[in-house]
Amino acid sequence: MRDRLDLVVAEWARRTPDAPAVLRDGRGIRYAELVARADAVASALRREGVGGGDVVAIVPDRSAEPVVALLGCLRADATAMVLDPAWPSWCAEDVCDRAAVRAVLQDDARVNVLRSPSDSGPDAACLFFPPGARPRPVAVSHRRLVAALTDAGSSAPRFLQAAGPGSEDFTYEVWSALLNGGCVVSGPPEDADHLRLSTAEFHARAENPESFAGLRGLVVAGASPDARALSAVLRHSPRLRLRHVYGSAGTALVSRTVREQDLGSASLPLAPDDRIALGEDGEVSVTGAATGDIGWADEHGAIRVLGRRDELLRVAGRWVDPRRIEAVLTAEHGIAECVVFPVDDELACAYTTDDGQPRPALPGVSVQLHLPRLPAEATLRLDFSSLVERVRSHEPDSLLAEVRGLLGHTALTAADDLLDAGMTSLDAIRLAAALSVRCRRKVTVADVYRERRLSALSGDAVAAPVPVAPVDRDDRDRPLAHAQQRFLFAEAYAPGSADNLVVEAYELTGPLRPAALRAALGDVVARHEALRTVYVWERGRPVQRVLDDTAVPWTEVPPPEDRPPVREIAERVTADLWDTPFRLDREPPVRARLCRLAPDHALLCLQFHHIAFDGSSEPPLLADLRHAYVARAQGGVPRFPPAPGYPLLGRQEARGLASWAADDIPYWRETLADCPPSCLPPAEKGGDSEAPAQETVRRLDAATVRRLEAAAARYGGPVLAALSAGGAMALARRFGADDVCVGTLTSGRFDPAMDELVGYLVNPFAVPLRGLRRAAGTVLAAAARQVVDGLEHARTPFDEVVRELRAGHGAPPWFEAWVVLQHPPPAVSLGPVALRPVRVRPPRTSRGWMAEAFPAADGGWDLVTTWREDVMTCRTGSALADDMADALTELAEAADV
Repeated sequence: MRDRLDLVVAEWARRTPDAPAVLRDGRGIRYAELVARADAVASALRREGVGGGDVVAIVPDRSAEPVVALLGCLRADATAMVLDPAWPSWCAEDVCDRAAVRAVLQDDARVNVLRSPSDSGPDAACLFFPPGARPRPVAVSHRRLVAALTDAGSSAPRFLQAAGPGSEDFTYEVWSALLNGGCVVSGPPEDADHLRLSTAEFHARAENPESFAGLRGLVVAGASPDARALSAVLRHSPRLRLRHVYGSAGTALVSRTVREQDLGSASLPLAPDDRIALGEDGEVSVTGAATGDIGWADEHGAIRVLGRRDELLRVAGRWVDPRRIEAVLTAEHGIAECVVFPVDDELACAYTTDDGQPRPALPGVSVQLHLPRLPAEATLRLDFSSLVERVRSHEPDSLLAEVRGLLGHTALTAADDLLDAGMTSLDAIRLAAALSVRCRRKVTVADVYRERRLSALSGDAVAAPVPVAPVDRDDRDRPLAHAQQRFLFAEAYAPGSADNLVVEAYELTGPLRPAALRAALGDVVARHEALRTVYVWERGRPVQRVLDDTAVPWTEVPPPEDRPPVREIAERVTADLWDTPFRLDREPPVRARLCRLAPDHALLCLQFHHIAFDGSSEPPLLADLRHAYVARAQGGVPRFPPAPGYPLLGRQEARGLASWAADDIPYWRETLADCPPSCLPPAEKGGDSEAPAQETVRRLDAATVRRLEAAAARYGGPVLAALSAGGAMALARRFGADDVCVGTLTSGRFDPAMDELVGYLVNPFAVPLRGLRRAAGTVLAAAARQVVDGLEHARTPFDEVVRELRAGHGAPPWFEAWVVLQHPPPAVSLGPVALRPVRVRPPRTSRGWMAEAFPAADGGWDLVTTWREDVMTCRTGSALADDMADALTELAEAADV
């Protein structure tokens, strides 16, 4: 009889039928009733053919019924497995499948049979799933639990049941009470006289020994507690029966009763397993069973736990697996990437989302922090100290906290000027979207630039955001986005167009390891699906296929014998790449070339097809390359967080296109109704064919750029408005026009989660400007309004705008001149190898004229203008570059008016 849990409880019911067995909030179940209700559960199981050798999963609700169900399973000779109610459905289903669960038992004794009978052994009482990403089930016999938890020195303990269902701690607390004729107390804690604490919890509570008053029994579980803390508690409560246990009731457990006279050393000795040598690190084993704890035994024989082999965390007295929680959040809550970590005995989660919106409540964590991106140290490891500080200063559901994360400005206040705080045009788009969700009203980009302070924009928007539905991450259907379709058809009709290719060159200085660099580049390609996607035709339409092969076509070339400057070397060794088109239906859109200039000096040249790479892709690509190279150079393998899925963008675009177009198309129809015609001379070759490109560079100093930013802000716009106005003014003066339309770009990364994505997301839009011979301030005010409104309506793909508004054939383009504000140069190194970007000029172009502002490290701009050789002469192109520099200087002075 003493070898089965249910028979021991039945014997207590025979001896003390009226004694309380389960108690919650003053109401409970006596032993006779507990056994009677358990027998009813057992009968329900037997009627369904569930019995000896079958595993039954119990779905609890933190009430008295889980204990009834647990005992009922044992009365039916089945093996009980209690599920954690916090587990998501897919996790519970996975556990049930791997445990070969025969039936699921609800609290009201409803039985749902899942499969045919199995055999887990006649003596298996309980089945556990220890913490871990996909742990293996552990079966525990009746005999082992009875032997481990029956305590002759404990008389009818009222044991506090504080652990969550599904854990081994839950089993310890329940059976420590019932096997000894006691009561399982589910609350309040004052009704209990026996308590189980982890060593850390005990040390925290022992600072106030009076807190143990009223207890008859205390179990300290885990590493050896401090002897001084034990002495203080026992002196204050001399009748307290205090025990130290180590190990698991489900596997193996050793324990001893602690007496004050035994506490002569600084710590409580507990004889360790002979696998642990004194003073040496190793995994702690108890009676031959490994515990997963990494620890050592000191000179007194006390076990000291240093950590976990399986990365588990001890938070609020429970072992939790952060990787499992992260897997749940990414699978069920539309989380792009997240990290779970402890902060002040609470479990926190910092996360990003694909849709850029915070989630109202995440299971398994106490504190959650939504960020546009997770912070990283210089080594590209997660900056946990920054995360902990953010969590400690985080205001739950605070719009201010969200904007601080968006701008990377932790000291921002609601009264601060957002432009002075570094808000970019993309930040303004994202902020307008976030405010629209929180305020439940339309907040435009123009509103953001006009008000410029969160206090004026938010109103009562500090309330929690409107809950959003999780992002559908089904990747079975992968239609192409508009930009992908455009590039694919362009490549079919004009293969090898220079405008569709990107060549990046990087000067590397330091002890480079080429093999590690090549392997690291493969790691980056494996992480970013865009770099290993091909486009094939199926049933008359193009579809995406992500290749499993992550190898990058790699060549090594010798340097020129005459050793010209590095930029000229880069252009020479990549010259043939401009004439080598990608076969997008069969090869990945990336190639690599290495040129060794000296033992510690090299050029890395990367060629991409624009279908998979844009200017905003360079920062995440280089950041990932650094992380991978450092890991490979050290003989390891990089561990990346999840990356957003680029092939899913087409599906997301298809879902959102109708709502975007409903807002954007009417605006563009009105704005472009009387669009100014092109003022550029016609190309000699006509059409969209390419011609040799010419280029010139002008320098704008940092002081002038700062004044441009201030001038644009004064008129309620981003510095892109000043750049657009300067380009349009220069064209108007050089070619005698009053009105000019220029084209520009938005990055298209409207969701912060897209910041870490490599792919092509940019979207063009038109900036028509009229009356360009007016005063500079008047022109800038008009440009600011036009650019801000254009950014507000730039979500609909430009190809779709053209299709809707230019249905007829032969219509002239809205613009042939482009003005683009590029990203600052990346500040990245490959560990000990310094990296410096080297700009490679394209040899041809189809664009009539383009002005690009490249921010320099000192805050100035390199103003690069390029044009078709058959559109204007070198003399005209150079003069136009001077005109634009002069116009920008005039616009900068508008800030002083």
